[in-house]
Amino acid sequence: MEEFYIERKKEKIGKFEVFFTHFIESFIKESEKLYRKWEEYPFIHSERKLNTILAPTFCDMKMKNPNLEIEVFYELPFKSNDKSQRFLDYYIEYDNDIYLIELKHAWQNFKMDGDINTNEHTDKVWEKSIEQIQTLSKTAVKQIVDGKDNIYRVALMVMPIWSQKIPDKKVISPKSYAQGLMKEFDKWTSKKYKANFIGVWKIKKFDTKGHEFEKNRNEYYPYVSFIAKVEPIWS
Repeated sequence: MEEFYIERKKEKIGKFEVFFTHFIESFIKESEKLYRKWEEYPFIHSERKLNTILAPTFCDMKMKNPNLEIEVFYELPFKSNDKSQRFLDYYIEYDNDIYLIELKHAWQNFKMDGDINTNEHTDKVWEKSIEQIQTLSKTAVKQIVDGKDNIYRVALMVMPIWSQKIPDKKVISPKSYAQGLMKEFDKWTSKKYKANFIGVWKIKKFDTKGHEFEKNRNEYYPYVSFIAKVEPIWS
């Protein structure tokens, strides 16, 4: 298994940590499977392309955990409080928990000086994701699911970290990178923007897996990070 680490806040939120672990494990497995076939990772381009890896990821989660009840629905329609039409990216039932997920994709540049900083692009994407889950009010959620127990809204941003070819000694452990990212997301003034789960996958032999976007210009991906804000609808 490729190396990954999850940094989390202290509060317990249902079974999300277990779900998150299973999700990242399967995401890694299916990403590497696609790379072996196409010599390209599915997460490097956009949110739309990212969705091509999520279907096999969820299927793998179900196969590896046959005793768990896992159901996944995509693009569920609902009306927000202002009556505008919205579509929920993912509705997931996982072992008696329900996760209402808004998915986003962003990129972060690897810093040679060791700094782990987000940028204007990632901040805007994260802000949009948080604002979207805020529309999942109690009234809106009642259109999607009955009941009040174990229902959580989730902003999930998949953020590959890219660079030109770099020496392996510059690549720190996924634990250190995840902890650095958590500190970065703690800088938000408003609590609603502070992530409470961050996973980081350190890709083995990333320096042999360059993607040629332009002639004579390769990009490499030492990490993929998974940034999540999870909160109960009814607390």
